[in-house]
Amino acid sequence: KRITLEKNRGVKVNGRTEILPIKYSSGVDIFLSGQYVVLTADFGLNVRFDGNHRVEVTLPNTYKGKVCGMCGNYNGNHLDDFLNPDGQVEPDSASLGNSWQVANDTSCSPGSELDPNCTEEEKQVIESSSFCGIITDGSGPFRWCHHVLPPGTHFTNCIYDLCALHLDPDSL
Repeated sequence: KRITLEKNRGVKVNGRTEILPIKYSSGVDIFLSGQYVVLTADFGLNVRFDGNHRVEVTLPNTYKGKVCGMCGNYNGNHLDDFLNPDGQVEPDSASLGNSWQVANDTSCSPGSELDPNCTEEEKQVIESSSFCGIITDGSGPFRWCHHVLPPGTHFTNCIYDLCALHLDPDSL
């Protein structure tokens, strides 16, 4: 079965729109949980999609270091999570996504790296400690993490996301 989780919490199975919940004898369940469409499989896969921009994928530890793709390889090393199918590191998320695109799927066109447009006023709000600034705040709740995980990349990604999502508080 080909299962597609679509925008606005739509679900298609083999190209046909389905009404949730669905339970398959193969051990796959698809149902709504709060704002998410949730897909679970009996081998431990759990996918949660909000129907807009947030997806969470979890697997049991038994798959550690045994997977690859858009979510990384689950080996604990974040530096090699952007590997393409040829094992080469891609420079950005658009290149990574394009490298994993299925050749026969015409519903998905190649992406490009775009900088979202934010006004200076929006950038000031986003960089404040009420939003992304909390990540780098030396007296904030993440200060104890800074020596283990430098906050710069997370701060930059937070600014990008909030700008692209027009300061959507649900994205925090």
